[in-house]
Amino acid sequence: MEGIGFQAIAEVLGLAAIKALVAISAIIAGGRLLLRPIYKQIPENQNAKIFSANTLLVILGTSLLTAKVE
Repeated sequence: MEGIGFQAIAEVLGLAAIKALVAISAIIAGGRLLLRPIYKQIPENQNAKIFSANTLLVILGTSLLTAKVE
C-alpha cells in the first residue's frame, strides 16, 4: 500500500489556496462595487428593517457563494 506523495498533497493545497484567493477577491470586489451604493441609500429611508433584511440577504448570499467553491 503506497502513501500519498508530497507532490500530490502540494498540488491539492495549491489548488485550494487559489480557489480561496479567487473567492475572497470576488467577495471583496462585489462588496465594494455592489454593496457600497446600496448601503449608502439605506440611511435615506430611515428604516432599520430594510437595513436588517439587506444585511441578512448579504450574509446568506455570501455563504452560498463560499459553499459553491469546492
